[in-house]
Amino acid sequence: MFLKAFTLSIVLLTSNLFAAEAAKKPGSSPFEAPISGKVLEKINVANYTYLKLKTKTDETWVAVPQIEIALNTEVEVSKPIPMFGFESKSLKRKFDRIYFGVLKTQKEAKAKERALENAKK
Repeated sequence: MFLKAFTLSIVLLTSNLFAAEAAKKPGSSPFEAPISGKVLEKINVANYTYLKLKTKTDETWVAVPQIEIALNTEVEVSKPIPMFGFESKSLKRKFDRIYFGVLKTQKEAKAKERALENAKK
C-alpha cells in the first residue's frame, strides 16, 4: 500500500513539475489531450498496468495505476504525460513512446473516495 502511494506521489510530483514549467510558457500545457481507445493488450506489474490501446489513429502504450480491466474495453486516459525512450525495469522492456496517466474511471473513484473521507470529518 505504501509503495503504491509513494509511486503515485512520484507521478503526481512529476506532473506538477511539468505543469510548473508549462506555466512559464503562455498558452501551453504539460499534458496531451485525453487518449481514448480499445484495450488490445495488458500487462500488470507491482504498481502499474501497461495497456496497449487501439486509438482512432494508431496503437499506443499507456501506463496507469494498477487496475483489473478486460481486453477490448474502451478506456480514456486523462492528462497523459508522454515519455520517450522509457525503460521499464520490471518488464525489462523499453518503450519508444508511452503515456503515463489515470483512467477516467480511476479518477472518478478517487474523487468519490475523497468526498467520502471529507464527509466523515
